[in-house]
Amino acid sequence: DGVAWARRDLPVDGTADPGVEPAGIAVADGTVVVTGFDGASDGPPLVWLVPVGGAPVAVEADGFPAGSRLSQVIAGPAGFVAAAAPSGEGTSPPPIWVSADGSAWNPVLDPFEGDTTVTGLLGSPSGYVAVVAGEDGNRFGLWTSEDGVEWTDRADQDSVFTLLDGTAGDLYADLSG
Repeated sequence: DGVAWARRDLPVDGTADPGVEPAGIAVADGTVVVTGFDGASDGPPLVWLVPVGGAPVAVEADGFPAGSRLSQVIAGPAGFVAAAAPSGEGTSPPPIWVSADGSAWNPVLDPFEGDTTVTGLLGSPSGYVAVVAGEDGNRFGLWTSEDGVEWTDRADQDSVFTLLDGTAGDLYADLSG
């Protein structure tokens, strides 16, 4: 109902460091996915599933490269999409990861052109939108996907807004003029 709130502590194995930080949250089909990272280690990102009314469960994130962070997570028609970034000087992970249910994650190799960083994600019932910064940090682009795997570069904002539906789509259409 949005009025009554309950605290849910996230289980973190193998660390007593308070450097563990949640970074993203999304909900679909009665399951909440929370992503995070341990700022004190170069381990894989942290992912938790929180069933509605249930206790949080840590997900094995062994498939992610060490030292990567999941900075954002969204839900859409094909499940969850997360943006990954390196936590330091390590190897850059694939920028997009997908999961049907939040429990098993697969990388999307080279979804965008060149060396890029995902700076924003938006999910809607009709698809996903990613704001992507180029390698120089000055060039930004909008990319869309219906499944989180195949991405299309959108040169104009109108093509993005027609893909969004519901309140978010109406809001963005109002803001665009």
